[in-house]
Amino acid sequence: MAVTAVQIQFVMSLIARSVGSLLYLIRLFLKQVYIELKDMESDPDWNKCIDNNGSEMARCVRACDSDESCELNCLTQFKSKQLNCPCEVSRASNDHIQNFLLL
Repeated sequence: MAVTAVQIQFVMSLIARSVGSLLYLIRLFLKQVYIELKDMESDPDWNKCIDNNGSEMARCVRACDSDESCELNCLTQFKSKQLNCPCEVSRASNDHIQNFLLL
């Protein structure tokens, strides 16, 4: 049995509608995530976490006595600890979400 051009066109239109619907749902989800990310700075638990991590980083840098390699290690530790804070998602992910929503 041969496949006709009409059948191929029908299948392609179904695929296009499915992909379109999926992209719509993904955008809705990411929009909600972006809204939550924007609000994280008003979250008291997030603020407490970043304040604690910032204080630890400052002490770490101070103890490095101007050793740049040591200071870089302090920053790396801060970023790693910050990912465990409530509501935290890397800023890069946030930027990607915002760019996707602008499409």
